[in-house]
Amino acid sequence: MSITIFVCNDDDKTVETFDCCKNPKCIECKGTGTVSFPAPKHSINLGNRNFETLWNALGLEWDHCGNITPAKLKAALIKFNPELAVHKNEVFNGHKKETEISHNFISSLDGSALMVNLGWPLKSIEMRVNQLLAMCEYAAQKEEFIAWG
Repeated sequence: MSITIFVCNDDDKTVETFDCCKNPKCIECKGTGTVSFPAPKHSINLGNRNFETLWNALGLEWDHCGNITPAKLKAALIKFNPELAVHKNEVFNGHKKETEISHNFISSLDGSALMVNLGWPLKSIEMRVNQLLAMCEYAAQKEEFIAWG
């Protein structure tokens, strides 16, 4: 699951093109092999855990949907320490928990569920913070809220 952060009422769109099946009966590409969709230029998609981690580290109240003024988000981002949001790779296998993934292939011999969390490194967090700061500037110019859901 994921949460998308976006500027409300944003009419600045880009066109994203994806490969498709080249089947003449395909309702998406009609045999062309590509399909295009309009997408907002000013949006960020985060996994639920990363969104929750970021919003908590920013000291902001959060839910799976909501909105915030660009000024309030920018103020939180400026005083934010990105190291607070870092989390390492984790593997949960039954009752065992390992903090690093050491093999490309992990198997569960005891039949228990296996969960792999690839974490969130500092460079990725810093990139998202910079994207959010740019989004704040854009939303402020448009006099719009920043929303998520």
